[in-house]
Amino acid sequence: MEPDEAAMLSGEMPCCHAIEGIAGGYIPPLVLQASIDQKERVSSADAIAIIKRLCREFGLLVGTSSGANLCAAIKIARQLGPSAKVVTILCDRAERYYSTSLFEPTID
Repeated sequence: MEPDEAAMLSGEMPCCHAIEGIAGGYIPPLVLQASIDQKERVSSADAIAIIKRLCREFGLLVGTSSGANLCAAIKIARQLGPSAKVVTILCDRAERYYSTSLFEPTID
C-alpha cells in the first residue's frame, strides 16, 4: 500500500498526502530488497473515510496508515473474490492524531 498522492514505489515523486507515517520521501533499503507482488494505491481521502467508519461502526480508534491498509485490503479482497482470505494490520492508534484535522467535526 502506498499513498496515491505520493506513489514512490510506482516511480512517482513524493508529494503531499494525509497518510501519516509512510512515504516520507525515501524508500527504506529493506523495501527495495523485497519482492513486491502488487502495489495498491490508496488516496488520503479514502483512508480517512475508512478510519472514521471504523470509529463510528466498530469503536476502533486507529490512525491514517491503518485506514490506508484496510482500504488496500478491501480492494484486494474484491479483486480476489469471496472465497479469498486477506489479512492486514491496523498498525497505529488515533490518539496521536487528536490535534489534527482528522478529528474536526464534519457534516455527514
